[in-house]
Amino acid sequence: LCLFHYFDRVTQSPPVGVVTFHRQVAAGAAAGGESESECECECEWEERPEELERLAVRVTGKIEDDGWGMLQADFANSSIGGGVLGHGAVQEEILFLIKPELIVSLLVTEFLDDNECLLVYGAERFSTYRGYSSTFEWAGPFTDRAPFDHWARRLTATVAMDALHFGRDTAQQFLEWPLRRELRKALVAFDARAQRYPPGRCPAVATGKWGCGAFGGDPELKAVLQLMAAAVAGRALLFFSFGDAALAAGLQALHRRLRALHITVGMLWDWLLEYADVVGRTRGYAGGLFDFLDGKIAEEAAMRTAEELGLGLAGEMVTATATATATATPSGGEGAAQSTLLPREEQQQEQQEQQQHQHQQQHQ
Repeated sequence: LCLFHYFDRVTQSPPVGVVTFHRQVAAGAAAGGESESECECECEWEERPEELERLAVRVTGKIEDDGWGMLQADFANSSIGGGVLGHGAVQEEILFLIKPELIVSLLVTEFLDDNECLLVYGAERFSTYRGYSSTFEWAGPFTDRAPFDHWARRLTATVAMDALHFGRDTAQQFLEWPLRRELRKALVAFDARAQRYPPGRCPAVATGKWGCGAFGGDPELKAVLQLMAAAVAGRALLFFSFGDAALAAGLQALHRRLRALHITVGMLWDWLLEYADVVGRTRGYAGGLFDFLDGKIAEEAAMRTAEELGLGLAGEMVTATATATATATPSGGEGAAQSTLLPREEQQQEQQEQQQHQHQQQHQ
């Protein structure tokens, strides 16, 4: 019904404006056409100094409804569109059905490689819906009121970013090469420089549980990876947990602790590798990634506190000694400085001896 409604609408009132399809490729890949650009996505994650950007989390709501004005994530198949023209009705297929102009990408886009994504600007939304997968159904028309840019494109942006498919072997996603691949994919999707946004005016990314359905992705891991990629790209995130209240609460709490300690992307990468080692040796971790990272944050906080206390005590001792010496030396020279630092019993004994000596002089 979504497609029937679309054709009914455009035959009665032909749409105006422009839709552009832009293939974004990581640096080092071959790029040959006007619709391609490179971004700097081949980086040493362990050396990244960036701290996490701002984050907002929504338990309810949808990317296409509440991510207005943001870069909206399409949890894509490497074959763009997935089963939109067949039997699919999950996130990507639904997005293509309510914005049928996205279907054109099936004609112009090859399989996405590990170092690239597809950006679509200006696609108009025509339908509303309810349900998901087997319960999906058309719910009525939608009037897209997004304004147009100077190229006559609606101010909407969709990025198709495909996750790895792990199937039943979900522990594999914690190995180093899948971690690097997913980070590269997220960074090439979020990269603002290649998308030519001016500094400080880059819109946030509306995303969520990327690759966490049939692809077998771990929601906590995918959330952390997207936080890291967004930090390097310099973009805030609006994260939809799609009804998962525990994930939303855990992510918000983790993000708050990481920001409070100024944890960098490089530190997070090292912790992910530690977690991968634990998972590899035990085939799992009882508390999950968020619990593991909470432990690492607590260790880091305790270590910093110990260092600060150690430096503070040493500084106070040096300051006290220097102050005592400075106050004693001008009045009595070196000997006076030493007397002010004598223990209390020795000072009392010295005073008694001085008093006895004065009495003897008086009797004489």
